[in-house]
Amino acid sequence: MDFDFALVPSLGQRLEFIRNMGFLRVQRSGRVRRFAVGDDVGAYDDRAQSAMLIGRTLLGCMAGLSREEKKEIKNSIKIASLVCDTYENEALGLGDWLNRYARMLNHFGWYSDRHPGEKVYRDLSSTVSGKMIETVRQLGNEPMLTNSIAAFKALESDSRGLAAYAGATLYGKSFQVAPAGRDSKGMLTMELNHARLIVKRKTKSFLFVSWQKGEAELQHNYRSFYLDRNAYAETKQKLEDILEESDMAEIELRL
Repeated sequence: MDFDFALVPSLGQRLEFIRNMGFLRVQRSGRVRRFAVGDDVGAYDDRAQSAMLIGRTLLGCMAGLSREEKKEIKNSIKIASLVCDTYENEALGLGDWLNRYARMLNHFGWYSDRHPGEKVYRDLSSTVSGKMIETVRQLGNEPMLTNSIAAFKALESDSRGLAAYAGATLYGKSFQVAPAGRDSKGMLTMELNHARLIVKRKTKSFLFVSWQKGEAELQHNYRSFYLDRNAYAETKQKLEDILEESDMAEIELRL
């Protein structure tokens, strides 16, 4: 029977799911690193648009989100990634990977009323970031699109961020781009893009290279999610307890 991602599991089911995640233990990453982009870092506003690298994920948050809302989004990505990134089987297809990730998010309070999408560019002749932007333009709203463009611009201009992201993603072998914000009704939403780049040459600028025909193949799948913040709050402390033991590196990009 198909899993219904449009419904958040019961509290009992979510608590049992989280208890079974207790095996997760990885080395703590230390302090968050913040890379400044722009002239006036001291004027940073918590509710301004922002972007951050979390392992293999480039997370962008459009303007207007509170610090607590950003933390809920960030923690959800961290825990889902801790589990899904342990599966290195190349035979696991895009749809199967996204399904696994979506199940993780669903047990933290995220749900999806849209079907996942999948695109394969077997002879890519453009930039990877351009293809990601096309999807955000299709699924998101104008503030989310603006934030995504700014996030890519900030990353492209910072050699340290590029090197860190290239290493985490194995030069694009498996990576995520996740713009987040609010929809027209004020609901917290996230557009998860999971992609795999198959290339003949490795470069830390894999997102921004204008690939020529015959050089690269891009496999890309995506899905929209909404967060039930009340459901998230019911398991918030248990999720944060897991992250205390199993944290992931963060690199914040100031836009």
